[in-house]
Amino acid sequence: MMVRLSDSRRVPIWLLALLAVFLAGSICAADGDPQFDKGKEFSAALQKRYETAEIVSRVVRLAASGTYEEAEKILAGLLREKPLSLDGNRVLEKVYMRLSTMEQLRVWNRWCSARPMSHFPFTVRGMYFLERARFLDGANTTLLLSERQRRDFDHFLRSGRADLEKAAELNSSAPGPPAAMTSLSMHLKLPRAEMEKWFQRSLAIDPGWLGAYRAKLLYLSPWRYGSDQMMAQFARQCFASGSTAANTYAVALDYLRLKTNRLGKGLQAERFLLDPDIYRMMSSGLDRYVVEYPYSPYIGAYISLRERALADGYVAIAAFTETLDRDAENMESRKGRIRAYLSNRQFREAEADLNYLERLQGETSFSRFYLGTIAFQSGQNISGAHELIDEALLLESSGYRRKNYYYRRAEFYRQRGRHPEAVSDYSAAINEDILFEEGYFGRAQSRYAQGDLEGALADLVVIKSTIKGRLTTKARSLINSYLKKPAGIAQRSPISGSMNYRPQSSRTPAASENKVAASPNNDHREFLIRGLRYFYENQLEAARRDFYRVISREPTSAKAYFMLGKIAALHDVNQVKACLFFKEAYRLSPQTPDYLIELSRCL
Repeated sequence: MMVRLSDSRRVPIWLLALLAVFLAGSICAADGDPQFDKGKEFSAALQKRYETAEIVSRVVRLAASGTYEEAEKILAGLLREKPLSLDGNRVLEKVYMRLSTMEQLRVWNRWCSARPMSHFPFTVRGMYFLERARFLDGANTTLLLSERQRRDFDHFLRSGRADLEKAAELNSSAPGPPAAMTSLSMHLKLPRAEMEKWFQRSLAIDPGWLGAYRAKLLYLSPWRYGSDQMMAQFARQCFASGSTAANTYAVALDYLRLKTNRLGKGLQAERFLLDPDIYRMMSSGLDRYVVEYPYSPYIGAYISLRERALADGYVAIAAFTETLDRDAENMESRKGRIRAYLSNRQFREAEADLNYLERLQGETSFSRFYLGTIAFQSGQNISGAHELIDEALLLESSGYRRKNYYYRRAEFYRQRGRHPEAVSDYSAAINEDILFEEGYFGRAQSRYAQGDLEGALADLVVIKSTIKGRLTTKARSLINSYLKKPAGIAQRSPISGSMNYRPQSSRTPAASENKVAASPNNDHREFLIRGLRYFYENQLEAARRDFYRVISREPTSAKAYFMLGKIAALHDVNQVKACLFFKEAYRLSPQTPDYLIELSRCL
C-alpha cells in the first residue's frame, strides 16, 4: 500500500510517529545489505568532510557564551580519541588551526582568564598569535615590514611563546603546544637544538601529529635555517617511517610540493621529480595515499606532482629510459614511461612496455587498464577495450582506482557519443564514491544528450546542494544553460570542451508554465523538470507542489520522493519527514547512490 506523504502541517503527529516506527523496521531489514552499508560509508565520509567546521563552530559558540567547560569537553574528547580527518591529519590539529585563523581574541582572552589551569585556551590563543606572526613573516619575504608591523610581529611571537609554553606546562600529555612551538622556533630564529627539543617532545606524545613534522621540514629548508640535503634527508625519514598509526609518508609528498614550487615552472622542476629515487618516493607514496585516504581534498594537489613530472612527454621518456637502461626491472619508472608514452600518443611503445610488465608481474589492474586505454584511444577495438577495463576492475580492490577506471571509460564513451554506455559507467563510478563530483557532472552531460533533462538536472542539483565542491559553479552554469534550451542537440561546451547542446529556444518561466499546461494529461516529467528548476531557484513551496503532482501521476517516481526529502531536510528542518521520503526513494530505486547517502545520513 502506497502511503501518500503530504505537508507536515497537515499530517497528525500520531501518524508521523507511526510512520517512524514503520521506517525503523525497514531500516533493520536493511542490515546486511551491502549497497546500504556502502551508502552509510559514503554518508560518514561526507559528514567527516564538514566535521572540523562544525566542531569549530560549536567551540566558538560555547566559548563566546562563557560555557568553557563544555567547549573543553569537546576538545578533550578529540585529544583522547585521536580521530583522523579525511586527509590523515588529527581532527584536533585541524580544529586548532581553524580556530587560530578566527578573529576572536577577546573570546580567547576571557577564556584564558576564566580557566587559568586548563591548557586548551592557552593552546588556542598561542596558536592564534603564531598564525598572526606567520602571516607577517610571510609578508616579510616580499616586502619590508613597517615599524608598526615589526612591533606587532615581535608582540605576537612573545605572546605566542608565553601561551604555548604555559599550555605545555599545564598538560605534558598534549601534543598541540610542543608541535606549535616547533613552528614558533623557526619564526623566533631559535637554535636548531631548541626546535628539535620541541619536535621530539611532540613526537613522544603523539607520532601522528603531522603539524610537528611539517614545521621541522620548513625549519630545515634552505630558505630557512637548513639546506637541501637536510630537508631531503628528513623527508626520506618521514617516508620510510610512515605507518598506519603515523601517516608521516604524506610529509614526504609535502616536501616534493614545496621543492617543486620553489623551483618554479619549467624543466628544472620536472628533472627534479624525474630523479629515480624522487619519482619512486612520489609515485609509491601517491599510490598508497589514494588507497588510504580516497576522500582527501589534497589528492588533487598530490596527483598534480605526477602530472608535472610528465608535463613534457619527451623529457620524461628520456629520463625513464635512462633509468631503465641501468635497471630494467624498476617498476615505477616502467609505469612512468608508459604514462609518458600515452601522453605522446605513442601507443605501440606503451603497449610494448605493458607486455614486458605483464611478463614480469602477470596481469595486473594497471596493465589491463592501460591496454584498454590504448585500445580506446587508438579506436581500433572498442569492444576489446571495454573487456580489458572489465578485467582491470576484477583485479582491482581499491575503490579509488575502480572509480577512476569506470570514469575514464565513461569519458571515452561520451567523447564518442555513446551516451548509454557512458551513463552506465558514470553511475558505476558514483557507486564507488558518492562524493565524486566529476562523475555526476559527466553523467549529467550524457543524460542531457539522450534527452533526459530531469536526470541531468538532478545530477547537477546533487553537486550544487549536497557535495558543494569545486564544480559547483560549473554545475550552476549548466543548470542555467539546460533550463533555457531543449535537450539532444550537440555542440562543443565552453565549460568542459566536451559535447554540450546548442540553444534553439529560450524557455522563460511563463513559457514553462504554458508547456506544463499544454502537455498531454499534464505529463509528470514536465512537473518534475519544473520542480527541479523551482528547487534550484529556491522557490521551495512551488517545487514541493510540483513534486507532489509528480507522485500523484507517477507513484513510482523515486526522484520526486528524493527531492521532497531534500526540501523537508533543508527547508522544514524535519528529519522524520525527510527520512520517510528518502526511504521511499531508496525503496523505489535501491541502486541509486545519492538516495542511499541521504537516507543513511538522516538516520
